[in-house]
Amino acid sequence: MKDSRRDFLKKSSLALATSLAGDLLLSACASRQVGGAIPANQKAGLVICPGSQSRRAQYGEGYASDECELVVYDIDRDKKKTLLIPIGMAHGATLHPVERSRCIVFEITGDYACEVDLKSGSTHRFLAKKDFVFSGHGTFSLDGAYLYTSEYPTANPEQGRVVVRDGKSYQILSELVTYSTRPHDLTWVNGGQVLVISHYGNYAKFSDSDMQAAVTFVEPSSGKLLKKVVPQDPNTMMCHLGNSAEGKVYVLTANEIDKAGTYEDHLRKLRKIPSELRKIGYKNGLTGIERASALLSTGLDLPIAEMKSENLTTGFTTSLSIAIHDELQTVGMTHNKSHLITFWDTKSNVLKKSFSTDRAYPSGMTLTQDRKFFMTFDDLGHLNFYNSRTLEKERTIDLGAVSASGSAHIYGAASV
Repeated sequence: MKDSRRDFLKKSSLALATSLAGDLLLSACASRQVGGAIPANQKAGLVICPGSQSRRAQYGEGYASDECELVVYDIDRDKKKTLLIPIGMAHGATLHPVERSRCIVFEITGDYACEVDLKSGSTHRFLAKKDFVFSGHGTFSLDGAYLYTSEYPTANPEQGRVVVRDGKSYQILSELVTYSTRPHDLTWVNGGQVLVISHYGNYAKFSDSDMQAAVTFVEPSSGKLLKKVVPQDPNTMMCHLGNSAEGKVYVLTANEIDKAGTYEDHLRKLRKIPSELRKIGYKNGLTGIERASALLSTGLDLPIAEMKSENLTTGFTTSLSIAIHDELQTVGMTHNKSHLITFWDTKSNVLKKSFSTDRAYPSGMTLTQDRKFFMTFDDLGHLNFYNSRTLEKERTIDLGAVSASGSAHIYGAASV
């Protein structure tokens, strides 16, 4: 390791260790409602819904292909703001832990990420590492000094990296080896000193152990691998992450069965299928990919465990988003292609409740800032509120923003 890199990593580690106590870190796919007493005057705050489709794909040729909607809804004031951001297909986002109005939205398998000022509406787009694409996610260090992004080279997707950027200019400073293939989601444990990274793997080459999916625990200050968790089924992708106050990490998985063709063949095929046909294709096997999902839990010093339910004997497909309520020991998740929402007990690892969403495809899930409600967003443009204690749906708000739904996640945030 070069001295300059070692010095940078030491400074990064110190910055992470001295993070702001009690601040809410919102990053990657999950709602990071991590412990702490809720102030008596805490409001519900905002919900941020990135657009998973370009406006051209949604509305026709009159719109730029590299433009999508970002819906910001103020729950307390019942006010909606729709911003146009210069990227084509958003997936994940992260909010700056100190400058609350600053949000970064990431394309999935795309060239761009975009900084958005939630107050002024101004945007600043920046590129992935040269010859790389963004994998859809990123997270700030807990003090906001650095931005960590999952990226991989288009010529060799197996050689993905976590790219470390300056937290203001987004200039590339360094990169971290992730110790697995195709990094995707990111979150922090151990007070921001350990970065947890999920990996898709390459299911066309899962017979090669080096190409299998995994969740890795990496220490940024040294670049060392502290722990690596691999699924029992080698055909399983490790997709999205959520973390609890006690250091437990929840992992959404997807089982990919390749019927014919390579991994990249299927990616190209999926990109060419319009949104509505893609949904039908997933249900009828037209894309050549069958999916089944599970919810696992693990931790740096914890064994791996699986959430189980006798009521869901056939399993469920395509889990997308996750939100964790520590005080009520509940984790919620969306299953967008199954028209399903489930809630699980974090102590017993069993199902609490499940709901059919009828014809709607639920995508993102998060918590309100006062933690009174789980929220989900669906492809009809509906924002749904589930009471976090009873887990019953109490209300639905039509945001009229269908292009800001689908494969994108949503994020709760403090009012700005």
